[in-house]
Amino acid sequence: MKPLKYFKILMNILFILSIPVFLITTNTRLLINSPFVYSMEFNKMDIASKTKIEPQELLSISQQIRSYFNNNQDYLNIQTFINGIKQPLFNDREISHMLDVKKLVKMTYSTQLISGFFLALMFFIDFIFRKKTLRRNLFWGSLITVAGIIIVGIGVLFSFDQIFILFHQLSFTNDLWILDPSKDYLIKIFNPEFFYDSTIYIAVATIAESLIILSLLRFMHIKPTK
Repeated sequence: MKPLKYFKILMNILFILSIPVFLITTNTRLLINSPFVYSMEFNKMDIASKTKIEPQELLSISQQIRSYFNNNQDYLNIQTFINGIKQPLFNDREISHMLDVKKLVKMTYSTQLISGFFLALMFFIDFIFRKKTLRRNLFWGSLITVAGIIIVGIGVLFSFDQIFILFHQLSFTNDLWILDPSKDYLIKIFNPEFFYDSTIYIAVATIAESLIILSLLRFMHIKPTK
């Protein structure tokens, strides 16, 4: 019986941990593919005047990048008008880094799909056979998600630059992500402020979704079992 007991405990832990993984990766995927976010951030940071690229060209650039993340193309070659002159947007270093970014995005997509499939499977099994366990796992998964996001959020609010650098050091095996903001358009268009705001959007959406789950559990008079 002990192996079966340990297996059930492991499945419960994986269920609980899959909730924040699925919510975060889902919100990340939605943000990556949201034209509204790009448009809003470009306007907010006045990227057009800083880069001498017209707003419509910036939107076209963002659309091409979204397409790139979702296709099988290895390298991203964008031609755009800069100060009225049509020219390549990215240099070789930026293009190589975008391939690394694409691999990270694809891994995020895969993680979302795997965690989503696992959650759906466990939800179905628990709903049929272990309703009390399902209620408990949803409660703790959502609670851990909210607590984790708040803890990380505090760090982001006070030490975003250090966390931003650490994220790149852990995510990439090279230094192609170190770009020159005076000449590299990738960092001119997608500067740290863009990623700071994106992090906040993902965090807020994830917390809201977790609170909705907790609220539904409470509304349904579901209490976690001990």
